Amino acid sequence: MIQTSTEAVKADRDSDPSRETAAACTPHSKAAVAIAAQTMSGQQARGVRRQAGRTHHRGRLRVLAIAAVGLSALVMTPAGAYAIGDTPVATAPTPQYVRQATTDTDPIDLPGGALGLSMVQGEAVWLYTTGLEASTTFASGLPNPGVAFVLQCYGPAIAATGTGWYVDRNLDLPDNTFTPQIRTMFRAPSSGTYTCKIRVAAYQPNSAITVPVTFHAGAILHGTPVKPASSLGVTAGFGWTVPNSGNNPQPFISPAQPTLRHEYGNYTFQSSSSPTVTIIEDQSVTTCAPGDTFAGCQGAKSGGTTVKTTLVVQPEHLNGTACGASTPLQVFTHTTTVTTALHHYPIMNTAVLNKASDLFGCPRVNVALDFTWISGQAMVVHELRPSDERPGWGGIYEH
Repeated sequence: MIQTSTEAVKADRDSDPSRETAAACTPHSKAAVAIAAQTMSGQQARGVRRQAGRTHHRGRLRVLAIAAVGLSALVMTPAGAYAIGDTPVATAPTPQYVRQATTDTDPIDLPGGALGLSMVQGEAVWLYTTGLEASTTFASGLPNPGVAFVLQCYGPAIAATGTGWYVDRNLDLPDNTFTPQIRTMFRAPSSGTYTCKIRVAAYQPNSAITVPVTFHAGAILHGTPVKPASSLGVTAGFGWTVPNSGNNPQPFISPAQPTLRHEYGNYTFQSSSSPTVTIIEDQSVTTCAPGDTFAGCQGAKSGGTTVKTTLVVQPEHLNGTACGASTPLQVFTHTTTVTTALHHYPIMNTAVLNKASDLFGCPRVNVALDFTWISGQAMVVHELRPSDERPGWGGIYEH
């Protein structure tokens, strides 16, 4: 039996993943799976085309069941360079910041949103944001601005552009507030000091005007150590890497190509003392709309796309053969309609599994995310990485 959770929660500055600790760590009956899912949906918008390979962005946020991350409340600390010890660190809440939306799509640092980390090569930290919120008010007839939140890390063995993850959409009345979340694992490629920052962008297509966008006070970047001695019990893990299409067209699903699988690969469990594993797979998609130039979108009409996403897990022996189940387990399935007005849509999925009862005590798992076209227009599954900013994020960790 698979148990799912779709309890609605507030999508605001106090949407803290740590609230799900009890549910995430509660033992379940055999073959039961505790799942939390976050999805975003939206309203009428006219879209602003991003540069550097990004998409038109339309939509508003709706959160269904905040992610079950299995962490207790984190300690707030001032900004600075912290060694990754056994306890978590976090930035102080950011002050309010107003940026004028112009035709410049480049992100800039959100004041107060930087977290300095002193790390040794191979050390890992689970990064996640809380309190991200952007909104605007503008006169009727002006273009609706788009906004982006970026989590970008800089430091040794990383290109000058940094490495990171982004989420974005347009703001449009009456639903002109955007409150997303970014959650991922960062592993130091070398020893040294790293700075991970919340960055923001605000943009619109009319070079003759500016539109003010407010990035509200209260954004926090959290860093939780991933190590056997972690005070929160997050003992081991790995950060997923979304496939990179590079200079090739991004993949899509359509009536002619109705299925697509993102393979995230194998993970071998490292901590015998941790009975639970959390798997997170987040991915941005876009329903093809008139005027889109993405591969697969030629001749698109209005009407949106209905898509099914399925988080798939295959328990395995160390030699790669199936263990406990002869076919992959569908531990999360969600069907949604992404409207033309919404256009750009980040889908966020979380599965919390008991190693013994849900994964049969097997030593490793193979993880994938399936996309199935159900009806409507073709849909793009984003892979391009402007400035190495990934349109998908997540990871797996033991606790």
